[in-house]
Amino acid sequence: MGLFSKKDPILAFWDWFIKNERSLRNYRENPDKYLTQVISKLNKIARGLAVEIGGDENSNILELVISADGDIHKFPLVEQIVENAPVVVGWEIIPFRQRSSKKDTSEMSVSTPEFVINASELKYEPYIQDGFLNIIIYCDKVNDENYERVAYYCLLIVDNILGEYDCVTKVKSYDVQPTPISSGSKTIKPLVDLVDLIDEIKAKRN
Repeated sequence: MGLFSKKDPILAFWDWFIKNERSLRNYRENPDKYLTQVISKLNKIARGLAVEIGGDENSNILELVISADGDIHKFPLVEQIVENAPVVVGWEIIPFRQRSSKKDTSEMSVSTPEFVINASELKYEPYIQDGFLNIIIYCDKVNDENYERVAYYCLLIVDNILGEYDCVTKVKSYDVQPTPISSGSKTIKPLVDLVDLIDEIKAKRN
């Protein structure tokens, strides 16, 4: 009995992926079905991970994105999973949700029965505290009653603007407030331009 040991769950996941990758190529026929299959296997490594399958419809290369779903404590695990990924022809394995283009984020909107949030209408203002970058997001839809819901959707938009990794690691905190009357301040800028500030900070640190 001592000759047998439980297989590493990360290696077991990739073994399963190799055996099923041809089937997963049909994900567009039923995205929920195929994403559920992948998530069920990832859950054997750790719960709380997320996954996306995508890629250019005109390309033969598909993308498998392994995400920590914004949980910084799972970032090292995501990196470990991707580092152990095998080379599979026709697939690109990517850690963390990636940035959308500025054009796409400018056109992004979130609709609920209560409100519609257009990314192009959101503003932001940065401030530094104890050497860390913090962000105020200005949104006309926010009030005391819906703060948590509006803040969630605003952060979802930021996740698309910056990508998951930078959204979590480059900004210490986010707050959402109504747009001030004096929104003409030079420090208040379109939220979609936040990516420019983050890249500028990263370039200075490098």
